Amino acid sequence: MAKPFRLSNSNLNVDGFRVLTAGGDFKRFKQNPICLWMHRRYFDDRDPLPIGKWEHFEVKGDDILAVPTLDTKDDFAVKIANKVEQDIIRMCSIGIRVIEVSEDPKFLLPGQTRPTITKWELVEASLVDIGRHSEALRLYDDNYQPMEEEMSFAILPLFERNQSQNQNQKEMKLIALKLGLSEQATENEILSKIGELMSSKSASDVKAEEFKLQLQTAQTTLNGLKQAKIDDLINQAMSAGKISSAQKEHFMAFAASNFDAAKQVLDTMAATKPMNVIKPGGSSHSADNAETKTFSDLLKKGAEAVELFKAEQPEEYARLYREEYKIKL
Repeated sequence: MAKPFRLSNSNLNVDGFRVLTAGGDFKRFKQNPICLWMHRRYFDDRDPLPIGKWEHFEVKGDDILAVPTLDTKDDFAVKIANKVEQDIIRMCSIGIRVIEVSEDPKFLLPGQTRPTITKWELVEASLVDIGRHSEALRLYDDNYQPMEEEMSFAILPLFERNQSQNQNQKEMKLIALKLGLSEQATENEILSKIGELMSSKSASDVKAEEFKLQLQTAQTTLNGLKQAKIDDLINQAMSAGKISSAQKEHFMAFAASNFDAAKQVLDTMAATKPMNVIKPGGSSHSADNAETKTFSDLLKKGAEAVELFKAEQPEEYARLYREEYKIKL
């Protein structure tokens, strides 16, 4: 038996598409396994005859194999047979009818530029002299008539990404110019420049982070010093008897919001002893209202006077306090 020819497999062909072996329908072909020469069904207007048939057809793995048996009573077929016998003609090509195509990435191979034929029908197989590819083929329409190349490529158009290649190149040139490179810069040069800029940015980010930490440390230190200053002011005022423990929280908040104002008020306040607020005769009285027009006036009389005023005239104390610190009900 003559050696088998590989009619097809799922490899990528020269036109940028491929035919999946698993999607082939061979029923019609097995009923009429015609062998043509160069996909031609005639050599002049009178003799539209095939040169033979294919036998021992099989699908072995991804390869579709068959053995050509040529017509020994046809002079032209005999010439082809002799060339095959001498291993001069070694190539063949299938003619198929396309049923379904797909651009799904799972069917695409590197370098593929057209869709994959996922379902198809084998119409004929031809011996060829010089094929464009070892898996070159011919497409047939639904009437099993050979299709012109233009119609074939209408069924299998180039992917859009190939049609937009020029636009991509223009965008690359613009990127190169914005990076300070020439518009002829290669992709590697562009990537290298981007890497340099990213490294520079990373270094700047590190410096910015270090400065941020230093600033936070300085701020923490300043806050500590400010609080210590406030604590010292309030503690001294309490030790001098200018304010009571009940007033401590108020003056702490006062000093935190306006240290100078709080210090000025505390500096004008004198320590007040019980005798200062007890009039002769042994009866205790609050400070004279005529002398207590503002809360600051009251504070100047000392802690004990403030507490006594607050106990005897709570409403007036509250009014003066609100006016002093502009508190609205």
